[in-house]
Amino acid sequence: MKPFRALFSKNIVILILIISAAYLTGLLWFERISSSRNFFYTIAEAMMPATALPAGFELVFAEPARIVTGFANMSYSVDYLTDGTAALESAFGVLRSAKRQARHTGTSALYWPEILAVESYILEYPLRVPYSLVAGAWGGGASAFGGIVTGFDAIVISPGQTGADGISIIFIDSAYGYAHRFRLDDEALRLSLRAEISAASTQAGAIMFSASGEAAPHIFAANVFIPTFSGGAYAYAPLRAVNPYADASGEISAAGLLPRVSAFFSPPAAITSTTNPDEFIFSDEHTVVRFSHSNILQYSNHRTGRHNQTLTPAQAYSVARAFIAADGMIGGRVYLGTFAEDAGTFTFGFNLAAFGFPVIMPYGYGLLAPIEVTVRGASVTGYRKWAAAFERANTTHTATLGLFGAYDAILDSRAGAYAPHASPYITGAKLAFYPGAYGAGEIPLVWKLRFGDTAYIVPTHIRTEETADTEEFTYAD
Repeated sequence: MKPFRALFSKNIVILILIISAAYLTGLLWFERISSSRNFFYTIAEAMMPATALPAGFELVFAEPARIVTGFANMSYSVDYLTDGTAALESAFGVLRSAKRQARHTGTSALYWPEILAVESYILEYPLRVPYSLVAGAWGGGASAFGGIVTGFDAIVISPGQTGADGISIIFIDSAYGYAHRFRLDDEALRLSLRAEISAASTQAGAIMFSASGEAAPHIFAANVFIPTFSGGAYAYAPLRAVNPYADASGEISAAGLLPRVSAFFSPPAAITSTTNPDEFIFSDEHTVVRFSHSNILQYSNHRTGRHNQTLTPAQAYSVARAFIAADGMIGGRVYLGTFAEDAGTFTFGFNLAAFGFPVIMPYGYGLLAPIEVTVRGASVTGYRKWAAAFERANTTHTATLGLFGAYDAILDSRAGAYAPHASPYITGAKLAFYPGAYGAGEIPLVWKLRFGDTAYIVPTHIRTEETADTEEFTYAD
C-alpha cells in the first residue's frame, strides 16, 4: 500500500474514524474476523499497514497535554481539553497557515518574561516532541518549520497588537534553551485570534493562573503556571470513581466481566475463565486478560507474527492510540505522559483528565501511568489500565491551601531529615484530582508539586493552623 496524503480537516478525520469503527464493529459482530486473530490485534493491523500511516496520526501526536491562554495582564487560564477544543482548533489553524506561509525571524535564547508579556495561546507538551514525529501535521507540503525546529515542548502563538506586528509563532525547546521564532502575516486570522482571547478573558472561572516565568519567584526552576484561588478559596464538587466493568448493581463477577472483555478475543473464542482471590483471568491460546479486584485490567498478546517489523516511534504511537480508541471504556480524556523505547519495543504511558483537571492514579498499583501500552512490531503486546470512569459527587469541598502553603508544608515535612533533592526548586505544579490509596471514596483536589524526579502530594483543604500531611510520589506526569 502506498502512503496516502493525510487529511487534517477535523470533519474528514472524524468521518474516517467513524467509517473505520463501523467497518471493524461489523466484522466483530458478524464473526468475519479470522479466528486466529483477536479484535484488537486486527485493529492494530488495520491501522498500521506495513508501509503507510493512518490519516491524521501526526495531528493526534501533535495534540498538547493542555493549552494555556495568556491575557497579557499576568493572568492565564489552563485547559486540559476536557470541555471542548475551540482554542486548540484555532491554534492548529494558525499552524496550518504558518507552516506554508510563515517566515523564520530568528532563534534566540529562551526568555520567558518577554514571551509571556503579550496575549497568546501556549500549547504545552509533557515531553520534548521531535519535530520529525509531527512533520506531516498541520497540512502536507513544504514546511517553514522544517530544518529549523528539531524538537519542542511548547508552542506559543501570539496575535500582534496591530497589523504591523503580524502573528508570532514560537517553538520552545526548553531542553536546549532555544526559542525558534516565526512570523505569519494574516490580518483576518490575527483579528480573529485577538477577539477569541479577549472573549476568553471575560469567561474566566474561579481559578486563574500566574506564570513563574513572568514574576520569577526564586523557588521555581522553570516556568510554571500557578493556580490561584479567587478570594483565597475554591468551592468545587469532588469526583467519584465508577467502574465501567461493574454490572447494574455495581458488582464485579466473572459472568459480568466476560461480555465486557470478550472484544479482546477472536469471536467465536474458546475463552477459559478462572477466578482466584485476587483477580479474574480470561484466556485463549494467544491472549490473556486479567482483571484484579483493585480494578486493574491487564491484557497480554503472545502472538509473534509481526513482532519483527520495524516501526518508527510515530508508527508505534499510532498503534497505541488506535488500541485505546478500540477499547472504548476509558473514563476521561487521554493524553501522552511518558514514552520509552528498548530494542524495538515501545512503551507509552497515558494520563487522564476529567472535568477540567488531571486525575492522578491511586498509588499502590505499580503502574507508571493510568494507561500503559506496549507495542512491538505492528501489534500491542501489553496493555494495562486503571479501570475507572468519573462522575461528580453530590457534595462540595472547599480548597483553601494555596501553592505557597503547599510548598511550606513540604519543606516542613522534610525538616530535620535527609532532603532527597539537591535544591528545593519547583519544576512542576498542578491541581489534580487524587483518590489516595486504591481510589476509595470521594476524590478531592490536591496539590502536586514536583522537585526534579520526585513529586509531593499535599491536600488543598488544610488551614494555616494545621499541619499538612504530605506524600512523596514518583508517578510520572
